[in-house]
Amino acid sequence: MITNEAANKNPLTLAFVGDAYWTLYIRRRLIEKSNGKVNALHQEANKYVCATAQSKYFNKIAPFLTEVELAVAGRARNTHQHTMSKNATMADYKLATAFEAVIGFNHLVGNEQRLDNLFSMIMEDACL
Repeated sequence: MITNEAANKNPLTLAFVGDAYWTLYIRRRLIEKSNGKVNALHQEANKYVCATAQSKYFNKIAPFLTEVELAVAGRARNTHQHTMSKNATMADYKLATAFEAVIGFNHLVGNEQRLDNLFSMIMEDACL
């Protein structure tokens, strides 16, 4: 997909794709470390895919985002949302949506190297 085309997609659509990609990434990391029970894997994954964690990840990568990524994140953060996580503040939820949109954007344009770089920044402090 062309960068401009992807950048102009509905930011919640980008977040939808980014959420799925991030969840799969985390699940893959977990099963590389453990062949545990599915419920335990699910509980562990939830620590990384919840809005509170994602808002922290966004704050960590924000200084390193490109202009296009910042524009995508800004549009996602400012989109009127009809739902909200029950265990997060609205501010965390909006930052998590921005995080997911940046992930979704990079995935749609095929920028896997960029995703690897961003994920490395995030995971350097994680116990995963």
